[in-house]
Amino acid sequence: MPHRNELVAFVSASIAALLLLGISGCNKTDLPDQRPTERSRPTAATTDSEANVEVSEDIHSDADSEPSLQHAQQLLALGKSPEALRELHSLLLKDPDQLDVIALTAQTERSLGNMESAIALLEESAARLPEHERTLLSNSAAWSAETGNYHAAIKHYQKLLKADPADVMSLRSIAALQNEIGHRFEANEHLRRLMQLSPMTTVELLCLVNPGQQIHDSQQSRAKPSQKALAMAYEHLDENQFQRALGTLEDSPSFIARVPALLSLRTRILAEMGRMDEVAIALADAPKQCQGFPDYWIGVGIWHQTNREFDEAIQAFQKAVELEPLHQTALRRLATALQSDGSNQVASRVNERAQLAKDLSELAASTVNRQGNVGRSCQILSQQLQRIGLPFQSLAWQFNAIAYTTPQQARVDQHLASLKHLIQSLNSSETQLAQRIGLPLANPFETDWDSLVASCDLAVEPNRIAEQETHTSQQSIQPHFESIASRVGLIFQYRNASPPVEKHFLLHQPLGSGLACFDYDLDGNTDVYAAQGDGDAIEPGMSPNYLARHLGDSFIDVTAFAEVDDRGYSMALTTGDINQDGFEDLVVGNMGRNSLFLNQGDGTFRSISVDNSWEAGRYTTGLALADVTGDSLPDIIEINYVDDQRIFDPIQFDSNGQPIRLPGPMQFSAAEDRVFVSHPDGSFEGQSIRELAASSTDAHRGMGLVVGDFDADGDNEMFVANDQTQNQLWDRTASGLHDDADKSLRPNFQDIGTLSGVAYGVTGQPLASMGIAAADFDGNQTLDFHVTNFDDELSNLYLQQSDHLYSDGVFSTGLDEHSRTMLGFGTQAIDFENDGDWDLVIANGDIEDRRPTKPMFQMPTQLLANQNQSWVSTSPEDSTGYFAGEHLARSVARLDWNRDGLTDLLVGDLMEPLTLLENQTNSDHRWLQLKLIGTQTERDAIGARVHFHLDDTQLLRTVQTGDGYMSRNENLISIGIPTNQHLHRIDIVWPSGLHQSFDNVATERRGLIIESQPQIHWLHFAPPIPNT
Repeated sequence: MPHRNELVAFVSASIAALLLLGISGCNKTDLPDQRPTERSRPTAATTDSEANVEVSEDIHSDADSEPSLQHAQQLLALGKSPEALRELHSLLLKDPDQLDVIALTAQTERSLGNMESAIALLEESAARLPEHERTLLSNSAAWSAETGNYHAAIKHYQKLLKADPADVMSLRSIAALQNEIGHRFEANEHLRRLMQLSPMTTVELLCLVNPGQQIHDSQQSRAKPSQKALAMAYEHLDENQFQRALGTLEDSPSFIARVPALLSLRTRILAEMGRMDEVAIALADAPKQCQGFPDYWIGVGIWHQTNREFDEAIQAFQKAVELEPLHQTALRRLATALQSDGSNQVASRVNERAQLAKDLSELAASTVNRQGNVGRSCQILSQQLQRIGLPFQSLAWQFNAIAYTTPQQARVDQHLASLKHLIQSLNSSETQLAQRIGLPLANPFETDWDSLVASCDLAVEPNRIAEQETHTSQQSIQPHFESIASRVGLIFQYRNASPPVEKHFLLHQPLGSGLACFDYDLDGNTDVYAAQGDGDAIEPGMSPNYLARHLGDSFIDVTAFAEVDDRGYSMALTTGDINQDGFEDLVVGNMGRNSLFLNQGDGTFRSISVDNSWEAGRYTTGLALADVTGDSLPDIIEINYVDDQRIFDPIQFDSNGQPIRLPGPMQFSAAEDRVFVSHPDGSFEGQSIRELAASSTDAHRGMGLVVGDFDADGDNEMFVANDQTQNQLWDRTASGLHDDADKSLRPNFQDIGTLSGVAYGVTGQPLASMGIAAADFDGNQTLDFHVTNFDDELSNLYLQQSDHLYSDGVFSTGLDEHSRTMLGFGTQAIDFENDGDWDLVIANGDIEDRRPTKPMFQMPTQLLANQNQSWVSTSPEDSTGYFAGEHLARSVARLDWNRDGLTDLLVGDLMEPLTLLENQTNSDHRWLQLKLIGTQTERDAIGARVHFHLDDTQLLRTVQTGDGYMSRNENLISIGIPTNQHLHRIDIVWPSGLHQSFDNVATERRGLIIESQPQIHWLHFAPPIPNT
């Protein structure tokens, strides 16, 4: 959807027009017209005889003259407004029910700046003169709005509508005011009534199509600040500032006044933040009127969903959808609840409705902004809304389509006749049924809504909290890292162009490149490969990628000798044993043709082609080698960003040297992700994942990738973080294999990201996702995902539950406070002090120098400690100053370069040299490192799960790849064992299904476990090789 500011002009203009109607649309027999004075606009009235009044210069001196309306008019004509007002007050004392005197008095008070007195006069008169109530209240409402007292204006319109529910002017005016101050659902209820009586503007229809967002900019609203709390809260939610939204609501006078719309949104925010004890209290205290708001039912649904009460959650989310059929958050929540309850087919239909609602919202916004073929867009909206059972919205958009294409045929009388026919053909129950196309068939009127809310008590929630708190960790140790790359000979400088660009980047130039940590020569030391750009991404680059061989205590550049001098514009990297010969191979993802380097076992590599489709260039941002077909052979997973030659078009600048428009991913066509399926004869067959999907899906702009057995079913899944569209979780379906005449069986994948709860942020909107870290962050023996996003968004912490559904723990763990102002790229789970809990490292840095609009271009690299499942910011000891500085960090890879049991970090940067952060943390905790080799399983054992049994807890570690953002970690299982715990047993579940156990395992060492062999092979390392 376009930014809110782009809609402001249209919304403001609409409101201004509505107020003008409310002021000047009076019945002339009740309140004659008056010419406007310089300080007023035509809203109140005087008599038609004003034009014939003869002004005398000496009338002001006739103090003994009897007060009269004509005399007061003469005084006004001479600019003697105070004297005229005194005379008018005298007339009202004699007869307070003279409508023409009331009108002129009110207008005079208004012209003198006494707006409150003018409004009070109209209100008092309306109460005494019911025959003129409509005229007087209409003007009072308009003037109240002019002073910023929208609440008073809305009350006047509500009174008018009670007297005449079909008052088009009042419906239009009250909806405009309510939308402006954030009472979105109440406004939409009035618009739904208006829609059956009148043509609609595109702004009004946009409000119906996109009910979950604030349309009008609160900063440009004339409403009093105290009356804009809802609008401001919705804006804060649009910016993922949940705590700020909550504070805005709780500081509002409407909170004290227990306004249902505000209480409902507060309940929803508390639920989305995971503060379930407060949700239960809010629901118990909520007035019954809250049950008329979708936000309220979303909060109820989240409460039940969190407590695994899926039937109740479905009913609550369904109620929200019935109130607002196109509410994207309610629809996506409903789809997830249905999936949890096993209603997969219905969940898919609801999810399709949610995506359609998003698409329709964006299309409707384009009509408001007059983008593209507006008439055609209106026609598409009309057709789609008719298809999903919203006939009145469909008819309204159809009228706009005619008005924009053939305006001479846009006749209001014909539209009203069509409305009348539609009303006669659809009774209310049929209309509700029509709106439920694709939704569950359960009868909502059979639900006891009061009981559904009453069941939201604290009986379940404290137990869930208690379970989460059973595993406690000791106070975190002070981390200590030192930047040592230059000291140990690891010398590499990434260049995003030749010469490097530092500002006003093309799309690919600010993204950085990948890193790979692997032991290519099997000497027990971890070697490093780094991707290089240094060109225009069209012709070969000026510098090669970089391979550094680890000699034991230093590194040496062996790029040329190893024959891995790739000159493509390289981005993603991965390693793995593609041909199962025992040596790790290397895959390089470029902007263009990718490279597969086979390890020859003699210190050199050989570049080979994969298949014909491999030669077709891609913009590859993620790679992995893993078995995703179930045949124990590693396949190549390739995640791509965009497929559009326009990304190379130069940026255009204005006369002041400022860019007219900087490139963004949504300006370019998305690229297909691919899987190159390996066959027993050593050949590969490349296909897009969409071609292998069980159902149709759009291409996305992929960034991050992790592959592993996330749901412990024995098969590997692929989790893809996408930029500005929903994330995807690809699962191989059990019945999805089909025969092929020439090759072996092919996989059939299904995207379960939305249904599993990892596709969107907490508000149900897609985010600009970058990197992924996969680990069991909450210690419940399931794998979770940390996903980095753009600044002003929040990171995600998708915590997996026992039913393999995920809930976002960004608030419950405090991650929101650490991620709101950061633009995150690479991220890794790291147990820096070996206490058994996963900590987080996050590489941050903006994609454009937006100073002074934004305070930071470079950003700090964060190390967050996991203390009792809450994230705590750390300030590592670091004499080199890396963590104290700010960077444009991009990729992060994990390794233990010096084999001391402490995990080190490799960080790639857009501008700075490659950084090796040696972990020198002083910790008494013990450690164990294991390398797994598959035999029945493919050799790298991707998907293996290892359970470590300690005194009173278990720790889960897994073998995975992809490793988040463009990089490959050292393929090593590493575990920290707290000093107060002992390791009793290790259980391994191999992807082949084989289970193995090892008892009484020694620690403080590194071992090799080969599938089906009963013993652990402990590794001993040779001394360092002299660097000659």
